[in-house]
Amino acid sequence: QVQGNRHAHIFVLYVAPEHRRRGIGTALMQYVENWAIQRGDRQIGLQVFQSNKPALNLYHQLGYQTQSLWMVKFLNTQK
Repeated sequence: QVQGNRHAHIFVLYVAPEHRRRGIGTALMQYVENWAIQRGDRQIGLQVFQSNKPALNLYHQLGYQTQSLWMVKFLNTQK
């Protein structure tokens, strides 16, 4: 649930494999956070796959917290 009137949402953050572990993801996130503050946003949301442990670690280190879960069910379409 969004707190306040304005919020930002990060749809995609991608760092090419050959450039990972150099602080680029952290720098991009800090840039986005500063941009959102300048816009007057009160909150930033994002989605990340539970299996993406490096991204989860980054977001937790930056202070992001899990607020909801997105659940899926794969359907058997061959009957």
